[in-house]
Amino acid sequence: MKLHLSLLALPAATRALIPTGSKPVPPPMRVATAELFESQEPLLDTLSKKRRRRRRAPAAVDLAGGLDALPARSSGEASSRRGRAQMQRRDDAPLTTMGRRARRLRFAGAAPLHGWVPDVAQFCYGLPGALAPMGDFDPLKLSKQTISTVRRYREAEVMHGRVAMVAFVGFLVGEHGAHQVLDVEPSLTHDALLLKTPGLLLGALATVVGVCEAYRAARGWVTPESPEQVWEMRDSYYPGDIGFDPLRLAPADASGFATMATRELQHGRLAMIAFMGLVAQEYQTHETVSDSLAKLLA
Repeated sequence: MKLHLSLLALPAATRALIPTGSKPVPPPMRVATAELFESQEPLLDTLSKKRRRRRRAPAAVDLAGGLDALPARSSGEASSRRGRAQMQRRDDAPLTTMGRRARRLRFAGAAPLHGWVPDVAQFCYGLPGALAPMGDFDPLKLSKQTISTVRRYREAEVMHGRVAMVAFVGFLVGEHGAHQVLDVEPSLTHDALLLKTPGLLLGALATVVGVCEAYRAARGWVTPESPEQVWEMRDSYYPGDIGFDPLRLAPADASGFATMATRELQHGRLAMIAFMGLVAQEYQTHETVSDSLAKLLA
């Protein structure tokens, strides 16, 4: 009796398919085929278009009441804005605290420094200086450090190379021209010439070097406000670019600047090795470079 009463609530077409005294038979399952999806595609397109229109439709805001008339942001929009702000703060973190952030290339959105933007996929973060036949020569893996450390290494390499080039020329000039300025013998070794140099001249030289180094530190380094910022370089400072170029030799284009920087690095590296050779030669033979060279060529 209960079964017959429940069947009365079903449509006539469905009651005709169910025999009396048996359980209701479920309708056959439809297999998901390409034809089925094609038949439902207009309906899906209509629904998606309606959703897009609802998202793009701007809310009508009456600005007559000022900022108070603006609708309040939803919690989801506020949280997304907070997330973007946090990501921006992380991207703006200093170089010394980057760590894994270096792999996200926070310099990608910054202005390039003479055309250079750090790239973790390249040798030495893309800094110029590699030249055939040595290529990417780094047996001590110094270029695998953080980008902040690599920039300090490049700064030290450039400055030591410049000092070595000047010292190499000064080494030879001192042997042949110092007696014309100072009251010394024409041929003195470097140590003997240094001992004969007046203290006032050495003090003036030390003062000039100190002023130059103070200017370089103010231009390239952040004023430390904590112990972690003592060795932190400015983001806008290219290693070695102290702004001193009276002859306008630095090219304006990125490719030319990289080529010029590579030449300077290679000459500086050679000058550092050559200067160490001059000092070692004098300590070994106790003769000037000119006398030793004259003996070799005789």
